[in-house]
Amino acid sequence: MHALNYRFRSETELRRRLLKKGHSKGAVERVIDELRAEGWLDDQRFADEMVRSAGRRWGPRRLQRKLGELGVDRETIARAIDEVPDEEKNALLEAMIEKKLDEMERRNLDAESAKRRLASFLERRGFEASVIRDRIFSIDWAGRFGGNDPPDEPV
Repeated sequence: MHALNYRFRSETELRRRLLKKGHSKGAVERVIDELRAEGWLDDQRFADEMVRSAGRRWGPRRLQRKLGELGVDRETIARAIDEVPDEEKNALLEAMIEKKLDEMERRNLDAESAKRRLASFLERRGFEASVIRDRIFSIDWAGRFGGNDPPDEPV
């Protein structure tokens, strides 16, 4: 039960943890069955909670990868991610982009460096390539970073 005091865990995660501590497979399965029956262990609730909390920092792909690593099945992950309204997902993306753009402006980066860094940042955060590409193309790079471009070489 101590493993559930800190945060919710997936069935697979709890099973691995208990087996690693040396408990027999039969005992572990009985405990998991009992916890599931009493409502203490629920992969959907675990995925929903992870999406709500980590979804403030991570995009959908990173959430999918993390939940998959923790043993949550694809259908459960998809339901948890799909429950987040598109407006909320877009607001998270926009907030991340604005924060990163402001940071890059303060560093006086040129537009091309800023584009590369923003794309890499969003990819690491777990956003889809098509979403990243669409947002990169919609930004007014000349307006934000125009004064920071290196001068053209004389002919």
